[in-house]
Amino acid sequence: MKKRGPKPPEFEDRYNINKKSGCWIWAEFINPVTGYGIVRSPFSTSRVASRYSWELHFGPIPAGLQVLHKCDVRSCVNPKHLFLGTCKDNLRDMVRKGRGAKQRITHCPSGHRYTEKNTYVYAHVNKGRAPARQCRICRDRHREANKLKNDCRRG
Repeated sequence: MKKRGPKPPEFEDRYNINKKSGCWIWAEFINPVTGYGIVRSPFSTSRVASRYSWELHFGPIPAGLQVLHKCDVRSCVNPKHLFLGTCKDNLRDMVRKGRGAKQRITHCPSGHRYTEKNTYVYAHVNKGRAPARQCRICRDRHREANKLKNDCRRG
């Protein structure tokens, strides 16, 4: 890993290493609702600890990208466990790992199995809604029905 800039000496004192998983667990404030580590400083605003770790080790996070966890431990700040991705990448990762609220539902209402190939994930970016998924077979049928409806109206 290429390091950028000096790390504040106190960073190493702010996490505990889990020897089994390799996670660096943030030892300071953990948000009780989200489970993410929070960096508190009297001189700046609070920040998510994983973002703080990324910036210390790799530099600024480009606009539109999020810091994601390979290990799925929200309080982990190990830079080897972090990667950058979009909101949609994060949602796909969640679905692939079975962490979604409705992941136990294995088939669409029409009975088609949710598979990686047959499932479309809607990100609902900036709309305040949870991610959703739809069977591609049903989505294609719905689009075809709407197309025929629109053709009949025009014609």
